[in-house]
Amino acid sequence: MSQAPNTNGPVDRAFINLSEDKEVKYWKQTLGVSYENLRRAMRKVGNSANKVREELARQSAPAILARGPNTPEHTRPAFTLPPTQDHTQASLW
Repeated sequence: MSQAPNTNGPVDRAFINLSEDKEVKYWKQTLGVSYENLRRAMRKVGNSANKVREELARQSAPAILARGPNTPEHTRPAFTLPPTQDHTQASLW
């Protein structure tokens, strides 16, 4: 006996299909983007899920780097680098 098909996501997760409402909802939620951002990335790189992920990451990288200390917690990057110190005048002993 065969299993019921997965109705929670796309049939083929390697490709994004914007003509199916349930797939649009799945990809928006999975990638954490709006429909417009998803569509814009797909116009640029095609419907490959991996290429769309790479494009969305590339698009969001400058925005993440531009965020400062006054950015709300939920939009800050998950990691931060420690402040650099000038060791030229500091004693190492």
